[in-house]
Amino acid sequence: STVDLHDWGKVFTTVRSTSSTKMFPKIEMDVVLYANERRVDFNFKLRKDHTFDREAVYIAFPFAGASPAFRYEIGGGNVRPNEDHFPGACRDWFSVQRWVTVNTQDAGVAWSPIDTPLITLCQMTPGNWLDTLPITNGTVFAYVMNNYWFTNYKASQDGDFTFRYSLTSDKTMDPAAASLFGESVQAPMRAVRTLPQRANGQAALPVRMSLLSVEPASVTVTTVKPADDGKGVIVRIRETAGKDTDAIIKLALPNGGKFSRCDLVERNQEALQADGGAVSLKLKANSMAAIRVE
Repeated sequence: STVDLHDWGKVFTTVRSTSSTKMFPKIEMDVVLYANERRVDFNFKLRKDHTFDREAVYIAFPFAGASPAFRYEIGGGNVRPNEDHFPGACRDWFSVQRWVTVNTQDAGVAWSPIDTPLITLCQMTPGNWLDTLPITNGTVFAYVMNNYWFTNYKASQDGDFTFRYSLTSDKTMDPAAASLFGESVQAPMRAVRTLPQRANGQAALPVRMSLLSVEPASVTVTTVKPADDGKGVIVRIRETAGKDTDAIIKLALPNGGKFSRCDLVERNQEALQADGGAVSLKLKANSMAAIRVE
């Protein structure tokens, strides 16, 4: 195997490790270190041989630390293995949305699987039908492929593959911070260049502005979309810290607007009073809400 400094710049540096092993003629791992952001990326490029033998591929992330505790994001919420599962729930595999956290006595980590949402924890346990998952270490296994099943899977999985992961750390890692990190990794903001002056004598655009902003940081915007019935725009938000909170939604509308709270299928419920283009909504812990703007 070889290791080389692949990229070196003011924004990030990449170290590439190249090796090979049985079934994998080529394995490349790029570790990306950012200069001004607490983030590490792991990008794997794998070339895999053909076989009809039963096989599975895992990528291990062994996070060290005493008394590890896991939490992972699901659709519209987050859960802890064992504590938040009903009896009989699957503890062999876990399908995650944007993040997994590992908190130990010394530090916390948020890990985001961009391309492979299926994981196992602590060990490679699939098929044991565990009643309780023994939390013996802080290892997260990305379960990237297998051909164990006789339906819905290719009999052989070969060719070139790319799998990407990112992580950050702090003294502790709570769901709100993990949600911000997971969102930034899996749905990064797009930059579109605009000019501050309009043509034909129109008013100048501000150099900096935002169409929509939400406070506090524990409230995430999940959707901004045209209303299904064509009447205005729907904004959906979600609370991620697990605490009741007052959300402030600000919109930069040139001529004001009419605001209504609606349910998640866009039926109006009550009118909302706007104060300078901002409306306030009470959110329950981990809840979702929506408003209509006309």
